[in-house]
Amino acid sequence: MLSMICIAAMATSFGHGDDALSVVENRELNYHRDNLRKLYHDYFVTSGVDLIISPTYNGVAPLGINHGAAGAYYWGYTTLWNILDLPTVVLPTGLALDPKIDIQKTDPPAPRSIIEKIEADKYLPELLVDAPIAVQLTGRRYSDEEVVAVSKVIDDIVNNLS
Repeated sequence: MLSMICIAAMATSFGHGDDALSVVENRELNYHRDNLRKLYHDYFVTSGVDLIISPTYNGVAPLGINHGAAGAYYWGYTTLWNILDLPTVVLPTGLALDPKIDIQKTDPPAPRSIIEKIEADKYLPELLVDAPIAVQLTGRRYSDEEVVAVSKVIDDIVNNLS
């Protein structure tokens, strides 16, 4: 089992996040971030997209330390929205994992990195029985109130179904 210090070190070095940057390098990264934000904003506007519903993780939940794992190593499903500075709400679907239903019917693709291998190896449905299935709802920049309002409507619908 990895120690918490090791996990913290891994988290901060993900993608070389612990490398020191010069002022020029920092400004260049800010430029790329801002350009990415503009591209996404333009896509939202020209395509008429108001909200995106997406997964929050590659499974229902990462196994915790009590199962011999150290939590989530991959956060690609959520960090994109952080970089883009888009409001996001995670909400339950009213569904839960059932190992009899949630089975992999084909061989999974080969992991592309050690992180993917770690995450794929942690998907053990028999240890996650009845874990709630959630999604995330992401809206346009500065539309926080709208995202929360729609998430409440979805939550009301889910609660009325159960």
